[in-house]
Amino acid sequence: MKKVRWGILSTARIAVDQLIPAIKKVENAEIAAIATRSDIDRATAIAKQFQINKVYSSYEDLLNDSTIDVVYIPLPNHLHKEWTIKAAQKGKHILCEKPAALNGEEVEEMKQVCLENNVLFMEAFMYYFHPQHERVTEIINSGEIGDVSFMEAGFSFYLEDKERDKDIRMNSNTGGGTIYDLGCYTIHAIRNILRQEPESVYVHGNIDSTFNVETDAVAYLTFKNNLRATFNISFNRPMHHEYRVFGTEGTITVP
Repeated sequence: MKKVRWGILSTARIAVDQLIPAIKKVENAEIAAIATRSDIDRATAIAKQFQINKVYSSYEDLLNDSTIDVVYIPLPNHLHKEWTIKAAQKGKHILCEKPAALNGEEVEEMKQVCLENNVLFMEAFMYYFHPQHERVTEIINSGEIGDVSFMEAGFSFYLEDKERDKDIRMNSNTGGGTIYDLGCYTIHAIRNILRQEPESVYVHGNIDSTFNVETDAVAYLTFKNNLRATFNISFNRPMHHEYRVFGTEGTITVP
């Protein structure tokens, strides 16, 4: 069996804690290389820990490796567009951390380059591969909860005060704030379950005066046929993540 050979762009914590261990558990893929631009010692240590044969001191060197089939991009949000395009131009398939980019225009540009180079691109939303969301769709389609009229989604956790000055999620220059970090999940869940795009969106955010990013946000979305949705997100509340779908005859609550 031919294995898909992965390259990891950076030593980001989510790669080390989540993706690399996951790939190590499957039979049809392997980590072939990891690259860093800033800490070769850390990259070397990670490679040793996970038996990764190649360590590169630049992202470009990894992309030039002809044995790499696909790259994982867990870089800061503002770098997703640049390195997705560079990877696509080298013929690499791409798994990019959420959010895919900072705005729709960037995503369209990334999409075009991927199409031109015949590579696959996927945004790293793992949650919706869980079969519970298919079950929600089955319940809705069966009419068990009646006609769906409203959906709400929430995602929050408390970002410790002592951590904020060094947490990339509080950096306005790199795509920080709750919308990019947490709101992308709630927005994705609403669009995924309702199978519609909103006709209007209103969002109110609380901007942190020190870091100039929103630490809380509440949104109201309208859809066709009087369908409505809301989402709320926060770095200032205890851990909470769920969505609820309301019908005329029942409600579905999903963690």
